[in-house]
Amino acid sequence: MKRNIALIGVFMILLVAFLIMTKTKKKSERSHIPTNLIEADSARISRIEVKRSSDTEPIVLEKRGAEWYLTKPIEYPANLTNVEMILGKISSTKVMAQISSNPEKQSQFRVDSTGVSLKIYEEDDLKVDIIVGKAGRGGLTYIRPPSAQEVYSVDNLPSYMLNRRVKDWRDMTITKFEKEELQSLKLVQGDEEIALTRRPGDPDAWDLIRSGDDQVYYAKKARMDQIVNGLWKFNAQDFKDAPDSAAVAKFSEPDSTVTVALMDNTQWTLHFEREDAKGNRYLVKREDKGDGVYFMTNKGVIKNLFPLFNDLKEEPPPEQGPGLPDSLKIEMDMQP
Repeated sequence: MKRNIALIGVFMILLVAFLIMTKTKKKSERSHIPTNLIEADSARISRIEVKRSSDTEPIVLEKRGAEWYLTKPIEYPANLTNVEMILGKISSTKVMAQISSNPEKQSQFRVDSTGVSLKIYEEDDLKVDIIVGKAGRGGLTYIRPPSAQEVYSVDNLPSYMLNRRVKDWRDMTITKFEKEELQSLKLVQGDEEIALTRRPGDPDAWDLIRSGDDQVYYAKKARMDQIVNGLWKFNAQDFKDAPDSAAVAKFSEPDSTVTVALMDNTQWTLHFEREDAKGNRYLVKREDKGDGVYFMTNKGVIKNLFPLFNDLKEEPPPEQGPGLPDSLKIEMDMQP
């Protein structure tokens, strides 16, 4: 009996010791969380490097003056929305806890070779160098410094904002303006050329003229709204960085052309050419972008931008002569 009591006593002492050691270890781990693991001034950040496991080289974004550019693997103005998302998140991200120091568990948190490498610079000073892994519970994300074994959880750093294709880091804008700034449009498709001009004093009304026809028509408001909505924030679906020479040659006589003129005399001319034989995809070339930039869009966009003349023309209201028709006068005279 006494022996059993002694064994129970020893067990209780060991249990208490284990609990104390565990609590001390957790407290020690919390006290050793690096405070400068993600520390950068968003206003001073000048370079961002993102490398997914599928990338052969990092995607590099650099600030030049006040503008951001994608500089590798291709040079082009950057998608400012996606860049600003990183800048905003980095400035508010906090390291919450150390999760593991076991190298064998790195794959579990995807902070091994399957994670996303993120490097952030202030001028030439590397301020952030981490591997961003999978999302955890409660909106947390797992990260690891590449030179360390410790895995940490952080808040406000979703991995999806880094897992983007190269095209998603490029500015997809083809044209962008305020609707009320639009002054006129010229649509050319095949042999048909249509000129549309906003009517003075009536911003919702458009005058329509077809080449070879001196008559001025009214354009249907609903159809014009469709055209304007397609142009005021016209974004590419993709880019074609190296179209074949035959496709480039076709732009000397493109399938369709639209010229956009704004109130301040800004003007853009867009050329459209079929990218495939069926006409499901189109290449778009904006004249002022040079010969190396080709956007991609689909046939639905073309259909909306280039309506047939008769679909765009507003039928005039029936002419009404002076007074009432005789038949209606007789009916009114017969009423008591």
